[in-house]
Amino acid sequence: MSKNLNGLMLIKILEAQFGYLLYSKGEIKFSTAKKWIDDEKKYGHGKGDQFEAIFASTFSYDKTSNIAYKNMYSDVETERSGNFIHYRKRSTLLSPATSFYLVDNQNCTCNNVKHVISENYFKDFSNENQKINLIDKTWKSTIYIRYIHEFEKRVLKALVNIGIKEKDVIFSKIHYDARIRDVNYITMKQPPAELFLKDCSLQHQNEWRIVINTHDPDILNYLECTPIRVGSISDISKIEYKVSKNDKEVVYIKK
Repeated sequence: MSKNLNGLMLIKILEAQFGYLLYSKGEIKFSTAKKWIDDEKKYGHGKGDQFEAIFASTFSYDKTSNIAYKNMYSDVETERSGNFIHYRKRSTLLSPATSFYLVDNQNCTCNNVKHVISENYFKDFSNENQKINLIDKTWKSTIYIRYIHEFEKRVLKALVNIGIKEKDVIFSKIHYDARIRDVNYITMKQPPAELFLKDCSLQHQNEWRIVINTHDPDILNYLECTPIRVGSISDISKIEYKVSKNDKEVVYIKK
């Protein structure tokens, strides 16, 4: 469960049919850092992230660091980007994960809370040229999950029911760090901690993640193809079938 989380609400933007399945059935589809890296190449920065899952970066000519980072784990993959080399664990790249936007106390005032979500967040997950159509299944929905810890309990129960160990399910907010792409960057935290570190260029997404730290091929294959269902979350959330077209989206919460 999340520790020291000052979260008020989770927000998820999905295509309408998938948003309804999350709201009515608690259906959650997991992805991977590998896919998010590929998504940047296909759809651009924001919809994907080329700096996902990096545990170290260094200059390509720094032979001492190159050797040390390559030998740090048995499954290290390298990627060259200009004069830099980025290092990732293959197992971390394939760890099932999913993300939500976190409305937290750090950006809110007391009493009636007014939280301003950056317009860039909605641009990342919406198609500005798309016409709103109630019948169109590609129309976006926004789900607001008010009770985060209760949501975590339901997700954890569903994952344990399919054979995942409770200790392998990690709930945490993302920390943003400009050093991820910099020279001689390294995180000394245990994997998959690098899945909770992202480049500052995506700080407006204010992510909260669920990561499953397992190498079990049966679990990985199952979650690659099959969403989990935690049961209806209609009692702890609401759904809206619209995405703001304004400069900013404003969410009001009563504590």
